Amino acid sequence: MGPGSADVARPVVDLTRKDVSFKWTELHTQAVRQLKQRLTDFTTLQVPDTTKPFELYTDASGYAIGAVMEQDGRPIGFLSQVMNLTQQKYSIYDQELLKLVMALEKWSHLLRVSKDKRARLPALVVGLPTTGSSPDFVRNDLDDATCRPHLHLRRRNPTQICGI
Repeated sequence: MGPGSADVARPVVDLTRKDVSFKWTELHTQAVRQLKQRLTDFTTLQVPDTTKPFELYTDASGYAIGAVMEQDGRPIGFLSQVMNLTQQKYSIYDQELLKLVMALEKWSHLLRVSKDKRARLPALVVGLPTTGSSPDFVRNDLDDATCRPHLHLRRRNPTQICGI
């Protein structure tokens, strides 16, 4: 239903938990109305073109995961899911990895077809073939770059590693 749907649905989802007594309030009514509105206003998804690169945008809020797969600035698909209680207890780093793994699993059927020079990184994460594909996930505009972990890799000369 689009990005942020898990956030909108959270009050209703919380009612399904065993440790919560069921009490319907105006907050729940508003959440259902917003979800209905999102269904009627849903963005038209584009048919993917496997000859063009994909862009994957992800975010984790501490209790929900969201992702958008785009091509040429147009959405191909959305992922929005509330984390279970165990996932909510994950560290921020693990939640960030979880969102990426879930998004790559959701769209692996597209990613296996596309060609990309950076195909090895998602292959390590979810077992995609190294001759396969990856989305263009160098940029992530949804994340706050100042508080996210960064991984800097530097290619070394093989002779420096082996000591030859």
